[in-house]
Amino acid sequence: MPSIVKYKNPKKGITVVYESTSHYDPVTKKSRPTKKYIGTYNEETGEIIPSSGKRGRVKGSKNKKKEVTAKSTELTYQSMYEEAMKTVSGQKETIERLNHQLEKYEAVMQKLAQVLKELDASQDQNP
Repeated sequence: MPSIVKYKNPKKGITVVYESTSHYDPVTKKSRPTKKYIGTYNEETGEIIPSSGKRGRVKGSKNKKKEVTAKSTELTYQSMYEEAMKTVSGQKETIERLNHQLEKYEAVMQKLAQVLKELDASQDQNP
């Protein structure tokens, strides 16, 4: 059985009216209320001022949203894709450059290892 519930906002001083219906929640095994907004309550006259029935904020100059069209989203996705491809190509160039440097350093390390072996062999021969 529905009942009317009033809530007063102490900051704004507005009393809001809801229609409350309770239903059983089998998961928590408790009764839970379901509230439906009816409108506001005028304390001076004692009447309930019904809502317009529409959900959300009233459209006005402050609440205008930018219209998003398929072309604009396609352009943004395309620009994002192009930017990502530039980043990837730059990273590929960096990887290639680093691999080339690594090959050089490995060649130097092999030469140094060979020189150290020759030094060890010459020291073993001259005790």
